[in-house]
Amino acid sequence: MEQEHTEPTPERLTDHLATWIADEVRDSGGRGVTFGLSGGIDSAVVAGLSARAFPGHALGVIMPCHSDPQDEADARLAAEAFAVDTVRVDLGEPYDALLGSPRPAPMSRRTAWRARTSSHASA
Repeated sequence: MEQEHTEPTPERLTDHLATWIADEVRDSGGRGVTFGLSGGIDSAVVAGLSARAFPGHALGVIMPCHSDPQDEADARLAAEAFAVDTVRVDLGEPYDALLGSPRPAPMSRRTAWRARTSSHASA
């Protein structure tokens, strides 16, 4: 028995992907989705699919990190267009703290070997 071939259309593909997302999330016990919303095309597509898969249960997380303010504005436009709630988590301060934290000096192989062998000797 041959399966009927239907021509893919943007609407069919969109429905297929939104259904797939909903099925995968529900199969894992979820009731909605959370995703990063950067203001780019990819995250705008995810916002649209998420809103279709989980109307009222999709959350876009905007995470600027010394970013161009236009990126956040674009993210908010996408969220508004698809009726997706958003939260903003500014990653600038944590990023700066990580870069400013002292890093341990790299160990030479000899120093690393001594550290390993001395800990075994005292055990």
